[in-house]
Amino acid sequence: MKFFLIVFLALSSLLAQNSTLLPTSQHFSDYEKIAIPFDIEKLKTVWRQRIETIRTQGVIPLTDIESSFNPGKFNLIDYAKMMDEYGVALIAFSPEIGDNAYEDDAKIWCHLAQVRYSNRAKHYTPAYVRTLLERYPNLYFDLAFGDMHSVYKPSLEYHATIWDRETRGLKQAWAQLIEDYPYRFLIAFDIGGDRHDDLPEKIKVSRDILKSLSPQTQEIVAYKAFWK
Repeated sequence: MKFFLIVFLALSSLLAQNSTLLPTSQHFSDYEKIAIPFDIEKLKTVWRQRIETIRTQGVIPLTDIESSFNPGKFNLIDYAKMMDEYGVALIAFSPEIGDNAYEDDAKIWCHLAQVRYSNRAKHYTPAYVRTLLERYPNLYFDLAFGDMHSVYKPSLEYHATIWDRETRGLKQAWAQLIEDYPYRFLIAFDIGGDRHDDLPEKIKVSRDILKSLSPQTQEIVAYKAFWK
């Protein structure tokens, strides 16, 4: 099995007994970095408890895996507290998830509908992405894109083409695509140590995305697709 470092932030005051403790230090650099095997089944025991705790509060739990991560000035304690406050079940950072970490089961993972220069990607439509999903079973998309008002300064265009700014939700064709292939899409924050204070904003965007989806698909995209 490929070994890689994964930082698992499922430490929360929401949980009981052994899972109540927040991180003991603010910075990643204070912890020893050890390469460990990614034991998904073992970790699911903790994840399940945390997810169910958040669900009982009437909140859809959110999960996030970052394919790369620069710890920068990342503050573990503040971040864990924000996770509790905003219903984030799990955020896992790994420097190797996007670097051939799964040699025997390669995955292609990219942002959805973040087109900053529309004239360079006129073919990028829900229909085009649908053909990609049908052709490549190992292709997955995360939903880490800008909010409906976010503008990319170099092009003066919106970061994401997925928003309907009249209905203030996802465009119907994009929402239907996610409904048709829910396990191929995952909520994500695309966050790093240099901007961890952006977490509340990222969470708001994620929950705005979920509002355009059916209740069943909301839960799949929010955490079940990640779990699978």
